[in-house]
Amino acid sequence: MSSLVEDILHWSQCNLMNINWSKTKDLVLGSDLAKNFCRELCVVGNIVERVSAFKLLGVTIDDTLKWKAHVNSIILC
Repeated sequence: MSSLVEDILHWSQCNLMNINWSKTKDLVLGSDLAKNFCRELCVVGNIVERVSAFKLLGVTIDDTLKWKAHVNSIILC
């Protein structure tokens, strides 16, 4: 497990903030080649779902960091 993930887990435990694994997502940014070689993320026995886009605080963020997915989600509402 990477040091960054360990730091996040340690911080969340120390501050009594449990991580909701069903809401935790893995979004890989970068080229398609990099996405194909990334392994799935497993933390403390929980496999983190990999997504190409997700909504955070009302803003849709996708793996290209473009506004198209967000604008389309607003238009379709």
